[in-house]
Amino acid sequence: MIDQLVEMRGLEQIYYDLVDKPEWVCTVMEFMTRGKLRLLESCKEAGLLISNNCGVNIGSSSAGYSNDLPPLDENGGMVTECDLWGFAQAQEFSEVSGEMLERFVLPY
Repeated sequence: MIDQLVEMRGLEQIYYDLVDKPEWVCTVMEFMTRGKLRLLESCKEAGLLISNNCGVNIGSSSAGYSNDLPPLDENGGMVTECDLWGFAQAQEFSEVSGEMLERFVLPY
């Protein structure tokens, strides 16, 4: 979520916000997280999720191959979150403290 917020607001401004408006940052991150989870749930219910464990680019220019993800027929052929590769990043926070990372990124 933080990389999307930085794209909208700007990295320098976010750094100021962490100090000047920390509760605002938490509120926005919570709002964005709830929205992303609603989107994921809607996609799942509509059957729009597709398996990404067969060499598909999963982010950071990495190909995902795994035999450890559950077989698709385990959920009646419906792809759910447990069937998918995922990744997260917070490169924008490489310049802030671990405490700020724990407060403003990891919960979301």
